[in-house]
Amino acid sequence: MEERLEINDNIKTAMMLAVVLYHSCMFFTGTWFDKAQPVYKANYIEYFAKYLNTFHVRTFVMTAGFLFYALRKEKKKYRNNLKKDAFKRAKRLLLPYVCTIVFWTLPFYIVYSGFDITEIIYKYIFGCAPSQLWFLPMLFWLFIVYYIVFEKHTPSKAGFVINTLISIGGGYVVNKLGLINFLQFVTAVHYAMFYYMGAYLYEHGIKLPVKKVAFSFGISFGCYILSQVFLNKESVALKVMLLVSDNIGLLAGVLAVYGMANLVHKRNDFVGMLLKKNSFGIYLFHQQLIYPCIMLLNGKVHPAVQVIVCFIAAICGATVITEFLRKFKVTKVMFEI
Repeated sequence: MEERLEINDNIKTAMMLAVVLYHSCMFFTGTWFDKAQPVYKANYIEYFAKYLNTFHVRTFVMTAGFLFYALRKEKKKYRNNLKKDAFKRAKRLLLPYVCTIVFWTLPFYIVYSGFDITEIIYKYIFGCAPSQLWFLPMLFWLFIVYYIVFEKHTPSKAGFVINTLISIGGGYVVNKLGLINFLQFVTAVHYAMFYYMGAYLYEHGIKLPVKKVAFSFGISFGCYILSQVFLNKESVALKVMLLVSDNIGLLAGVLAVYGMANLVHKRNDFVGMLLKKNSFGIYLFHQQLIYPCIMLLNGKVHPAVQVIVCFIAAICGATVITEFLRKFKVTKVMFEI
């Protein structure tokens, strides 16, 4: 169990770095940062960011389901006491969510996007688009749902198929209904299948040989290419085909990362341990550190150089902030670091 959880932890750390890299690239999509537009176009960075987005957060969700089920099965945690465990999970996820919004994310938003009370209420009070923090309430919803589900159900192949269909179909329905994404509840529907996937991988001890890992990466990338080729096509048949292929690609990408991590697992060095220790803080604080880097570098350096500098600055800056906040009991509790 311990080795499997260590591998899972390695995946979480790698995907945290992927999230920071993704946000470092997102400026070049032209829709991510309100304060400025890219001076130089860099389509290759945009396409790379879009491909990262097919698996990085979804793999993070898979690791959460994997850990949840491992602790439930092996340590007898998360059983028969939903109220108490939900309170603990809210302290872990929702308390830092609120504190980070109030003391970090919202001030940056006002500086770079202006003070629009309607937007602030929609994005941050209702939690419909709370910058990088959307992951936390979404994960809380999944914890509650699967706490209940796994009281009566053991992850199975049939359960995985049914859960995936419900997640895809339910996500399509809630989108069509236009429901407000209050505290990321709608997003949780879309991501539910990856949480279940993590539990399924743990329950059945699945490991992939090199050929299946390579095949999964190929499927993932092939489905991504297909989605870009037929983007914005109006044909109903094409839309159905893309709905199926996109979700196959998303699952394949997560499976490929999981398989690769099991193949290349090794003990952590100092840098790896430091990143693991501070990964949650890096997640909380990294995005807003990218903004001033963009303002300083946009149009003055090559886009690839800008991405690299933003990535390094965000990782290092967020690590320093996390280590500093950990020195004080009150901030350690507020941000769960």
